Amino acid sequence: MPRTETIYEDDELGLSPGWDEQLDPNIRRELRESRITRLQLKEANDELAVFRRTQALATAGIPQDKRGQAFAQVYNGSDDPAEVRQEFEGLFGPLDAGTGGDAGAGTDAEGRIAAAGSAGASLGTPGTIDIGDAIKAAKTNAEVLEIIRTHGRQAGLSMPADS
Repeated sequence: MPRTETIYEDDELGLSPGWDEQLDPNIRRELRESRITRLQLKEANDELAVFRRTQALATAGIPQDKRGQAFAQVYNGSDDPAEVRQEFEGLFGPLDAGTGGDAGAGTDAEGRIAAAGSAGASLGTPGTIDIGDAIKAAKTNAEVLEIIRTHGRQAGLSMPADS
């Protein structure tokens, strides 16, 4: 049994001073534990309500910009994503694919992750990476030849296909 008696004061549990003077110690402990359980259940239900609301806003595709944040603060309707989206669109107009939601955010994040993973190895466009640095970073002869072919084509030079 966890030591929850030291976590909550009597007034937090709605127990008045002297409530336990005439009670058996077992009854006293059970009453206190039931009050603690009730308080923890209320806190858990409050957290669940916040989670459901956040999930409904995200599922509806409400953007995380200032409009979306203001809407989240004033919206008091259902947690049904379709109704949330309808209310948002009633206030701010239709949501287009680029305004946020899960799909756009995931694509942007995936792009940033891919760019970070290939940093320094990407050839880019002419002028963005020094060809000498790209050749030094190459690990095989085939990569060096590909860098030379790519930069040669971008510079307008004719290179043999197989060297």
